Amino acid sequence: MRPVASTFWCGLAGTVFCLGLTATPPAQAADASPAPGQTLKDCEDCPTLVALPSSSFTMGSPAGEQGRRRNEGPQRRVSIAYRLAVGQYEVTKAEFARFVSASGHQPEQQPGEGCHVFDGKTWGTSRQHGWRNPGYATTDAHPVSCVSWHDAQAYLAWLNRLVPGKGYRLLSEAEWEYAARAGHGGRYAWGDDDALTEACAHANGMDQTGKAQISGVTWAANACSDGAAFPVAGPVYRPNAFGLYNMAGNVWEWVQDVDHTDYTDAPTDGSAWTAGGDPAFRVTRGGAWFSYPAGLRSAYRSKSEPDFRGGGVGFRIARPL
Repeated sequence: MRPVASTFWCGLAGTVFCLGLTATPPAQAADASPAPGQTLKDCEDCPTLVALPSSSFTMGSPAGEQGRRRNEGPQRRVSIAYRLAVGQYEVTKAEFARFVSASGHQPEQQPGEGCHVFDGKTWGTSRQHGWRNPGYATTDAHPVSCVSWHDAQAYLAWLNRLVPGKGYRLLSEAEWEYAARAGHGGRYAWGDDDALTEACAHANGMDQTGKAQISGVTWAANACSDGAAFPVAGPVYRPNAFGLYNMAGNVWEWVQDVDHTDYTDAPTDGSAWTAGGDPAFRVTRGGAWFSYPAGLRSAYRSKSEPDFRGGGVGFRIARPL
């Protein structure tokens, strides 16, 4: 496991404040008002959340950004004028298993369907794989994958019944990018990294470790080695400046928004964009263990059908403060 280096972040939320993080701050009581950077856990079975500040940021990528795609613009200023708590990690296999056991929800593939997995050579849908066995070795602490957008919604409905009044939900796409950037406006949350050598300290994407261990990898990879060919569990890489782990890479994360071709007329208040667009697709963000470098950028956007289950697709939760 990589040691977590000290992180120092200053932000603006009405007044200027600075927060030094050398480790995870102590969890805050559920009924208190946590300061930015503090963690909170509302119940034994609830994911640990990190309190974020309220601020604004520029969403999307500039025209000259390396790897940019057309759907990442036009850039716009988005205001997160409210307090938000976001999952410190993606929802884990153990957390999802408790939901399945308690609720009776059956996320397993339906007849003729399955989980889209990579067998080391090609991608394909396999009825032998699902959230319990996503095509690579996992522990309870690994992020759950092979779960659909609908599965994530069912988990959130259960969590809201378990702890009423908290308003657990998926992040909006704007909230996700705000949380991922953590005050950084470059290509990645850790810098522009043109040489692709710094990513391995911060993100689990495709790199030299993956290329060495997975024979079928033919696409571009980071020029460094992070020691993991598949998703990791826990704080293996450095958190971003908000104290969130694996916002880039590991597994794609479902967000609430319907897919739109670009940001024309998109909300600027942080809310999910569910009007218009193509309701046949929901947005995923963050990249995954197999992502090429450009796919780990903070502005990168992807999409999937809401009933899609993939061996590199999971989710992260949020709630208002």
